[in-house]
Amino acid sequence: MGWIASNRESKSDGVGVGDGATSEIDASLFFETLDVDADGQIERDELESYVGGAIGGHVLDSFEEIDAGVASIFASADLDADAQLSAADMREYWTMLGSLLSVVEVGAWVEHAAQLPHDVAQLFVDTSVSGYDFAELARDTTESGALKTEVGVRTQRQRNTLARAMRMRLTGVGRTPTSSLPLIALGSPKCTSVHLAWATADGGGFPTHKYLVERRATTSRHPGHNAAHHPSSTLHGTSRDDRAWTIVADGYFHEFIDEDLVPGIGYDYRIAAWNAIGRGNYVVAHLPVTVRAPCQPFEYLGAWALPPIAKLVHSGLVVARFAVTALVFFFAVLRLVNYGARPNEFHPIFLTLSAFFGVIFRYTPFTCDLLLLVNTALSTKPIAIHQVLRIPCAIEIIE
Repeated sequence: MGWIASNRESKSDGVGVGDGATSEIDASLFFETLDVDADGQIERDELESYVGGAIGGHVLDSFEEIDAGVASIFASADLDADAQLSAADMREYWTMLGSLLSVVEVGAWVEHAAQLPHDVAQLFVDTSVSGYDFAELARDTTESGALKTEVGVRTQRQRNTLARAMRMRLTGVGRTPTSSLPLIALGSPKCTSVHLAWATADGGGFPTHKYLVERRATTSRHPGHNAAHHPSSTLHGTSRDDRAWTIVADGYFHEFIDEDLVPGIGYDYRIAAWNAIGRGNYVVAHLPVTVRAPCQPFEYLGAWALPPIAKLVHSGLVVARFAVTALVFFFAVLRLVNYGARPNEFHPIFLTLSAFFGVIFRYTPFTCDLLLLVNTALSTKPIAIHQVLRIPCAIEIIE
């Protein structure tokens, strides 16, 4: 009982969310919720009650599921194997949990294990939440709790989801999925694409609900590799540096065709399975340039030239749209300036733009919408229905 008694009198130990340390006060209070009889030990019946009540859910609603969940807790946290959890057991387990779940890992865990939107996961990253903060965050889901006041999670539903998921991690119930070995390429990789496949990952009592496939480019070729010596697989395990990975596939499937490869560039792939507990171990593999089919000239052109050209054309269209919009509003201003004048008194720039817009209105319908507003505001006579429908779109100089 030393842990609880030593902290009960203090209201704060100066440790807050994002400090990279577990608050002894919040940890002792969480321990207290598990140790119902306050004897300093968490027994099996106390865990069964907590798992079935405070955690629950469709995967923990039968006696067999609860019993398996409690068994997994003892396997994770009962360090001295005495069939009960002491304060020392839980403190050591939570310290290990904090070191495993870094700020980046927690952000990914919120998005892919708890399956909440990316903007909620970003809140955790922005406030530097790590596994050390779970005891404080899981304790109170109300408006005055740390999930709302410290992290900024707005909705009650999201706070409840997060608190339940954190309680599962804090107690050690369940386990992460097994790895998705082997990760292989089906068929022969082409110049700019590869067909990947992997094994089903077992999530235990918490089923696997998604796979995350990531990729990074590398100019290095697989050392000593000869494609003829590896007829059954063209992907090879590797332990390379931690350069940035890009997510290329996210969902529940066991095959994926990556069609965005650049000729002459090797790639690393890694895949991990996720369930409600967290991420399984990564399976990492390398796709060297030497095992991909030779590229034809047009494939080189398509891979290297077309993407920049497409981006340039898209940017040009955006700029042109803004330019035409600006001209339309400038034209509208001139119409206001010339309102009430006779046609022979109109400004030359206005007459020039009138002729210009008479051409482009035929090909840019959105400008008709803009000008129609000006026509409506300036006209003193009713507008015919064909003008409202803009069939055809034409300029009428208002006299």
